[in-house]
Order: sequence, then C-alpha cells, then structure tokens
Amino acid sequence: MASIKKQDTGNWQARVSYKNPAGKNKTKSLSFKTKNEAVEWSRKIEIEKSTTDLSKLNTGFYDYYMWWIKTYRILNITHDGVLRYKRYGKVIKDHFGDILLTDITKPMYQEFLNKYGQDYSKETVSRLNSYIRAMCLDAIDEQIIHTDFTRKAKITYGKEAKEPDAKFLELDDFEKLMNYSIARYSFSNTSPLIIFFICQTGARYEEASGLSWEDINFKDNLISFRKAYKINPRELGPLKNNSSYRTIAISPKLTSLLQQLKDVQEAYYKANKKENVHNFVFRNQRLENPSNKSVNEMLTDMLNEIKAKKQVSVHDLRHTHVSYLIANGYDIVFISHRIGHADPATTLKIYSHLMSALNDKENSQLRTLFDK
Repeated sequence: MASIKKQDTGNWQARVSYKNPAGKNKTKSLSFKTKNEAVEWSRKIEIEKSTTDLSKLNTGFYDYYMWWIKTYRILNITHDGVLRYKRYGKVIKDHFGDILLTDITKPMYQEFLNKYGQDYSKETVSRLNSYIRAMCLDAIDEQIIHTDFTRKAKITYGKEAKEPDAKFLELDDFEKLMNYSIARYSFSNTSPLIIFFICQTGARYEEASGLSWEDINFKDNLISFRKAYKINPRELGPLKNNSSYRTIAISPKLTSLLQQLKDVQEAYYKANKKENVHNFVFRNQRLENPSNKSVNEMLTDMLNEIKAKKQVSVHDLRHTHVSYLIANGYDIVFISHRIGHADPATTLKIYSHLMSALNDKENSQLRTLFDK
C-alpha cells in the first residue's frame, strides 16, 4: 500500500510498503514538490513491486556488482579468475563509492572508462567493460535499471598491450631450456621438471600442478587434464573452461622421466611412511607441490644460466610451446585442441603474427614449387 502525506516543508512524501526476498517488511519513500508527482511515483512503484526486487533499487553500483559476480560469475572458475573479478570490483568502488546503480548515467560511465583507461591497455579496459556490460544486462532483466549505460561506450586506453614477441622464448633458447631442465631436476626440487613438462605440453601451471598419477597413460604416452591445483589457496578446483578438459599425446622422453619420478616418489614415501594425498605427480620430498612463484623463480635462474636472450614467465612457456609447433608445421586445429582453446579462432587471434611468418615461408616455398 502507498501513503501520501504533506510535510511541514510543504513537500509531499510518498511511501510504499513492500516485502524483500527474505519476507521482511520494508518501505521506500521519496519527497516531491506536488501531490500529483507523489501520486504518480507511488503508482509506478506499486506496479514495479510485482516484477522487481525493490530492495535492490537502493543498492550501490559496487554492492550490486559484488552480489552479481558471487551469484553468476565466480562459481566453478579458477582462483585467478575470481581475483580478477574482485580487482575490478575495487576499481568500481574506488571511483563510484556508494553511488546507487540506478543513478549511474552514460556520461558518468564514459568518464570512468576514460580515467581508468589512462593507465591501462585496450585489452584490460575492454575486459572491464565487458564484465560491467554483462552485469547491466542482468540488472535490466531484473528491472532494477531500464537502460544499458555501457551501450556504445568508447574504449580509451593509454598503454599498448605487451608486445607479442615478449611472450616467447627464441626457439634455440627453448631447446636449451628443455635440455637444461632435465639436468637441474631432482626429487628434492621438482620445479625444473614442471618447467620441462610445460615446455613439452603447453599446459597451464595450475593444470600441471593438479596432475595426478592416474591422469597419465604410460603405455600409450597420453596425459589427461581433469583438474587444477592452486597453492593460494591450497585447493583442487575446475579447469579454466570446458575446452581445458582434454587428453593429449606426450613424448616418450617425458613419459620416461615421469615414470622415473613415480618410482622414486613411491619408494621414498613408502619408506618414510608418508602419504601423497591426491597422488600428485610433482610432489617433492617434503610432500609439497612447487608454487607458481617458486617455479617462476627457478625459471629465471635457469634462463640466466643458459644465457637466454630474454626472460619470460612460466605461462610464456605455454606460448613458446605453440610457437614451436607452428614453426614445425603443425596444424592450427591440432594445436588449438592440444592447449585447450575453445576453437581455432582463439588460437589464430593470439598467434596471428606467428602465422603470418609461417605464411611468408610457405609463399617462398610455393614460388619454387611450380618451377620444378
């Protein structure tokens, strides 16, 4: 029910009662200069009561975003994915404070993107905008807002994305690293073997860390990726997306190294009455999976020791694996499945500059093909 009362100031107050999703009685009120305005507003709110959770009309932009990611987005995604959504939440909080979602306008939002974009690349700003746009569409479905303030927003940015070449090792250094990682590996330090494994498979760190012995088919030289393991927090979880669940072929050399590790690991744990919970492959003598940080630190040391021409991260070894396959003529559809991309278009987008180099090589070969 709505009530209309004249205030001492001469304004008219409209008050509407409703129940929130928890069943508690709540009210929403607003003051107007005229009675007609108060009546019209009350009528509108009474109609909205049947289709809208009125309690959310007083929700801040930040609060709604955090509720939205918890409800729709951060279930069954990686820990890094969760942190990314939450980082963008802090960006929203820092800029908009407690401003209500219903008060956000297109100009306000464009000013926000312009300011944020001064210090970030187009890719980063576009990702932030895509998250907020998806949130807006759900808020519109709930009839909390009625227009998409992200529509036709212009992506502005002040920094160029990381140069593609910076993500790849030179192929001769890549081969040196693989050979050296075998020499550096020991049961007390399994980080070099993880490095070799990622070089050979193109796996993500969390995929390698989550590998269990039952995921390896030693007879047929196959590995299946079924789960991810993060050190912070220390827990098993799902892979990045559906296409990340895959089975790939591995080299006999890698199979042999893994078999050797399995034999040493099982004998040591049995002799010392230790249990390898989850049967993790890369567990060391201390029953630890090397952290992403420790593996990256080991990689830095090893690249310095082989006098590599550039420094890269562990994740960049995944990119280098792809470049190595492309340089050796492997089909892009095969590569896409091997590294767990949803489709070849994703792989082509990321590695287009490598494909251009391959096209130049094939064009050169074509010129001589018909001259034979």
